[in-house]
Amino acid sequence: MLPDLQALQYFHFLRPAWALLLLPWLAMVFAQTRRRSNRDRFGGIIAPHLLEHLRLERFDSRWFNPRTFTWMLMPLLLVLLMGPSWRQQPSPLSQDEAALVVLLDVSSSMEQSDVQPSRLQRAKQKISDLLALRPDKQAALIVYAGSAHTVLTLTADRDILNQYLAAIAPGIMPRGGKFPEYGLPLVDEVLRDTV
Repeated sequence: MLPDLQALQYFHFLRPAWALLLLPWLAMVFAQTRRRSNRDRFGGIIAPHLLEHLRLERFDSRWFNPRTFTWMLMPLLLVLLMGPSWRQQPSPLSQDEAALVVLLDVSSSMEQSDVQPSRLQRAKQKISDLLALRPDKQAALIVYAGSAHTVLTLTADRDILNQYLAAIAPGIMPRGGKFPEYGLPLVDEVLRDTV
């Protein structure tokens, strides 16, 4: 009867980069064993009873000595540093909690129909799709033409945001033009509250 290996599929390391230290550890073990074998070459040249007193290491004759203890402790320590786990912890760095601020051009050039049905309608569709990809995340809407205005500050309510988005048209802007730089201070103002 085979053991149940289902639990192993969840096994992982939280910090696998620590495994890179196994390479210097292996190099150290290889260098020390090679150095020990080089010292044994004097066995044919120097009398064994003298060679025993010339060696500096007193612990070589025992199996469990400080060197072998270090050799065995190092991989165990590295495995512990790698953080073995059976439960995946979500990384705070991988969670997208950033607020989204949409800066929408509502100038008269957005009424052109080179993109069907119009540039503005296509932009609204893209914004709706983007909002759908970020459920329960905060978003704000700022429009600009000859001036910039905050339509809606940060909110997680997609329905309200989509209603405001549907009502936007170039005719609601007080001045004509196309100045996205006017919207940047408003973006800064909206995002200042999130920090």
